[in-house]
Amino acid sequence: MQQKYANVIKPIGYPFIFLSSHDEPEMIAKAIQAGGDDYLVKPVNKIVLQSKLVAMQRIAHMRRELKQASAQLEEANRRFNIKQMKMG
Repeated sequence: MQQKYANVIKPIGYPFIFLSSHDEPEMIAKAIQAGGDDYLVKPVNKIVLQSKLVAMQRIAHMRRELKQASAQLEEANRRFNIKQMKMG
């Protein structure tokens, strides 16, 4: 499972919820290890699914903010290093 899904999940950049009829702990662990953010067993309760989707949207938003802050920090660091080099 790790190989099969890892190449799909990581490039997406969005939270990924596995939905399966398998409820074995080993399957759940493999799904999470493959990069999944959550795992739901069918049949899924509508309220639980909606709650998980809200949480995943929140996580996606935080990831985007973190990526943006990281890019800003890298740019500030680059400018700082250039300034330090000029100062000698």
